Amino acid sequence: MAKGSDLAIIEAGAQNEEESELHMTINQAIEIGKTAKEYFLVHVPE
Repeated sequence: MAKGSDLAIIEAGAQNEEESELHMTINQAIEIGKTAKEYFLVHVPE
């Protein structure tokens, strides 16, 4: 869905893949974000 978009705002709230079926990890979100012209991650765990 992000491919080719001007800006992708992506939720990356999971610490690891086992933690959540609903949220992406930071690495998963970055890989999707790279398909957009620009991307911004939100809900990133500290």
